[in-house]
Amino acid sequence: MFFWLVIVFVSTVVGSFLNVVICRLPLILSGRTDISLSFPSSHCPLCGNLLKKRHIIPVLSYLYYKGKCAWCGGCISLRYPVVEILVVLLSVLGWERFCPDYYLFIGWFIISVFSVTVSFIDLDTKKIPDVLTWSLLIIGIVFNLNSGFVSLEESVSSAIFVFILLHLFSSIMSWACKKQAIGGGDIKFFSAIAAWFGISCIPFIVFSSSLMTLIAIFIVKSKDGGNLSGMKIPFAPGISLAVALYVLGVYADPFSMDMHPFFL
Repeated sequence: MFFWLVIVFVSTVVGSFLNVVICRLPLILSGRTDISLSFPSSHCPLCGNLLKKRHIIPVLSYLYYKGKCAWCGGCISLRYPVVEILVVLLSVLGWERFCPDYYLFIGWFIISVFSVTVSFIDLDTKKIPDVLTWSLLIIGIVFNLNSGFVSLEESVSSAIFVFILLHLFSSIMSWACKKQAIGGGDIKFFSAIAAWFGISCIPFIVFSSSLMTLIAIFIVKSKDGGNLSGMKIPFAPGISLAVALYVLGVYADPFSMDMHPFFL
């Protein structure tokens, strides 16, 4: 029970920090020099007042203040507790999946943190920062140095192969369709995932993420009734969800391709 509480506590704290990264990293990369991940201190995006510690307790503060700023009463985005809860959920499911292997659980926690961050930044900006995808790829290779998810050789070769293959596919489709087929950030994200889990995961993740993204596009288009032909589509959320399904749900052992009984 104590270990579960530790997982939940650490996950909520990390999730709270990810909200800062999601909001500020794109601004920092765009050239803003007046902010960093640690400066200025947490403040209300509406009135600018600095938040006290009691105002930034993950999830609980949002519920206590009913989603409003304690100073000005303005509505605070639901995304903040959603990010924190997502990290907790992925951590809990990850421990259920990999218990008692602490090493693989730590690996999954790292993937979850990067996936949540990349997904929400992509939703906001329609771009995936290279610093995140390349970092995830390098960490994946280093992680597999020590009996990780796949061998070091498979990790490196899979990342390179997927990067080249998807770049080639994107170039051909872009030439044929006269518009970009797959974003460069998405290709790097796929390559990073391959560095963690090997090439065997890619067919499932590519198919599932594409299907889920198409479903999301259809729902948005049906709801808004707008034309999405010129709109940039964020692909990272679909990729992240597909990775979670692959590792946590679809396969009892994703590396042996045995189907999970729940899905039979």
